[in-house]
Amino acid sequence: MGSTSDGVSGILPPPARGIALSDWRELIDHGRRRGRLLAEEIVDVLHDVELSAELIDTVRRAIEDHGIAVEQSFDLDESGELRRPLIESGLEPPARAKRRQANRTASVDGPDQDAVRLYMYEISQIPLLDAEGERHLARLIEAGHDAQRMLLARTSDVTGDENDSNGELSFAESRRLRRAVDAGERARQQLITSNLRLVVSIAKRFVRPSMPLADAIQSGNIGLMKAVERFNHTRGFKFSTYATWWIRQSISRAVAEESRNIRLPAHTVEHIQRIQRSQRDLIQKLQREPTIAEIASAVGDDIDQVAELLHLASDTTSLDQPARDDTDITVGDSVAADASSDPTDSIERDILREAVRLALGDLPEREQEVMRMRFGIDGDDGATLEEVGQAFNITRERVRQIEVRTLIRLRHMAGGRALRDFVQG
Repeated sequence: MGSTSDGVSGILPPPARGIALSDWRELIDHGRRRGRLLAEEIVDVLHDVELSAELIDTVRRAIEDHGIAVEQSFDLDESGELRRPLIESGLEPPARAKRRQANRTASVDGPDQDAVRLYMYEISQIPLLDAEGERHLARLIEAGHDAQRMLLARTSDVTGDENDSNGELSFAESRRLRRAVDAGERARQQLITSNLRLVVSIAKRFVRPSMPLADAIQSGNIGLMKAVERFNHTRGFKFSTYATWWIRQSISRAVAEESRNIRLPAHTVEHIQRIQRSQRDLIQKLQREPTIAEIASAVGDDIDQVAELLHLASDTTSLDQPARDDTDITVGDSVAADASSDPTDSIERDILREAVRLALGDLPEREQEVMRMRFGIDGDDGATLEEVGQAFNITRERVRQIEVRTLIRLRHMAGGRALRDFVQG
């Protein structure tokens, strides 16, 4: 045996860093009682973990090593709700059942529900895909990516220093590749739209005062698009099962961000959540409140860092609280309006973001990832040359060279024209 039990009912340790031990034990105990686990139940313990196809495989195998079957089907019925096996009476965790019922009730109320109902009606008209249809679209998407890389490689050869005419594509070949690119983009859109009902069904379980249903759906759609980009049909996953992991994690992170008055970077929120989970584990184990040093030792962090993050987690102020004892002015009245509240600014940012996305779509995958990380294009903070180099295991100078070369190439590519049109228009 390559792994050892943690000594609690023969449960093996969590298969990945960031999974709380208490959550993992509860999940395995629940799975043993039922004999199976659903994908949505598994994703609940992965809030602090960066998803990947490899991680999903690892977690799934770890659960199966405990003799628990992983329910692979994650389909929608005709009403757009998740079709799931009946849960035997008394075996579903009471807290989970209560939370699901409360969210379901909350999801049908609210001032924005007319727009949400219209949206749900529109997506209900979109046909659902079967497993073979998903695989067919995934193959078209993959072929489109391959064709895009071939077009870009030939374009680079022709515009490079060598100017080798033998590298030029014939008109027929160029037309064939561009058709494949277009077919891949249409397949991508169809795979996304055919799973919008899945997003709505999952989003209903996350509704709360800080996260209206419309916002949960929007966050879930972002996760769905990431799942489409990363889906590998050769691994044997049904797409709806694979996408569920990404959708739930995307909404969970949005809930964590929206629940705070002060916005924190996503990685900081995840770090705080990991510390808080360890804190709860220690409370159960020690039967008392653990010290900062004990928490730091459990998570492997510096004591000062743990203290600062716990302070951030608790340092919130109600916007309805009086700003001073001698006035009726609240903290909320004193907060300056967000500069981004101007609709024009928001529209311009959306246009620029789409222009950048189109431009990067014409680049090789490695250069896309470098540029996204370097300039924070996916919404994260931009990274330094050194941070990018560490992530890709290359030198700072190599990162700088890739950056300069990529910017030069963007000036001469079709996608780059969208950026120039935005800047000049």
